[in-house]
Amino acid sequence: MALASHLVVPVASADAASEASLQFELGAELYRQRRYTEAVERFLASNRLAPNPNVTLNIAQTLQLTRRWVDAYNWYETYLTSFELDEDARQNAIRLRDALGARVAVVDIETTPPGAALFIDRVELGTAGISPRRIALPAGTRRVIARLEGHRDGTIDLDAALGEVVGGRLELSPLVGSVVVRTEPPGVQIVDETSGASLGEAPATLSLRVGRHTLAFRHPGHVEQRRSVEVLDEATVNLDVRMSRAASQVAVLTITSIPPGARVTLDGADVGVAPLTLSELDPGPRHLSLDHEGRERWGQEVVLEAGGATRVEAHLADRAPLRRWRIRRWGFYGAAAAALLSGLAVGIAARGSRGRFFDDPSRAQLDRVRRMNLAADLTMSAAVVSLSVVVIWDLTRPDPHSRATIHIDR
Repeated sequence: MALASHLVVPVASADAASEASLQFELGAELYRQRRYTEAVERFLASNRLAPNPNVTLNIAQTLQLTRRWVDAYNWYETYLTSFELDEDARQNAIRLRDALGARVAVVDIETTPPGAALFIDRVELGTAGISPRRIALPAGTRRVIARLEGHRDGTIDLDAALGEVVGGRLELSPLVGSVVVRTEPPGVQIVDETSGASLGEAPATLSLRVGRHTLAFRHPGHVEQRRSVEVLDEATVNLDVRMSRAASQVAVLTITSIPPGARVTLDGADVGVAPLTLSELDPGPRHLSLDHEGRERWGQEVVLEAGGATRVEAHLADRAPLRRWRIRRWGFYGAAAAALLSGLAVGIAARGSRGRFFDDPSRAQLDRVRRMNLAADLTMSAAVVSLSVVVIWDLTRPDPHSRATIHIDR
């Protein structure tokens, strides 16, 4: 058997490369001395440090010389499946492998999906290769175990005789768990960003493979959200997602009160205590009111703009001064009205006395008429002056009622 003239080692480190080269040279020297068992040990040590097609082929050929047919066949198969070979090297290796076919039993294993680690009889004995793979065995019934991350182990029992190739196929079912998704609002599109697959609309119960998944939630007019979820085998995870509406689609309302602590009502619904910020409100006219113990209630319609922030600062008037003001005001108005009515009554009485004077002129009747006219004039004048003073005071004094200033930031 011709040995490779040189060794190409992927350099993980200078020490590993040097050691692999040294082990190969020692193996080559032992091979030339026909000490094949010792030579293959050196070749195996070199290949462990730096896997290489030339060394792998040397291992297979040396094992063949030691009449270890099963191991030689499997190393030829490793050579064929582990490296990129030109056509001549591939055909030569197939010829050498198949020449051992009559001396071994072979199982040809495929798995769905491929890439599973294959074990013979017990996992503790170590892997025999990666599917799809031909594996040489002593004749008899053997159990093949396939293991792939994220899938349930698959097993198959095969009975192979010397010189036969027995095929076997294993379907590996994925490990899955459930994720129950509820969103507000419903109808949100769910996408598994780990795989890129669309998973439908919420609410939904998703069956996902075991492992960590990143789920994206998308809905028109709302901000896209992401959630990371760990899916466990045959377990259920509950996921509640509240979507935030896009800023251009909603209005923000901020309410402050003087004094603070006023109860805020929006469209008849209690929404909290000022100071308070309400986001994601529907644009349009809304009725806002504030109530505070011992203060006069304030209420008004406020127009909320899409994409805008409305700030309301309410000054709530104290009810005690307001009640006193109302009592005084209506007292003044009542006094002025009473004086006016009294003047009217005296005036009417004066007109009656004047009529009697013309019917029966006398000095006494004339004096009575004059006194009554003077009383009427004085009473009416006092009523007019009192009413004027009350009106002017009412119009010019500070407004005692609750009030608010409204600003809109666009």
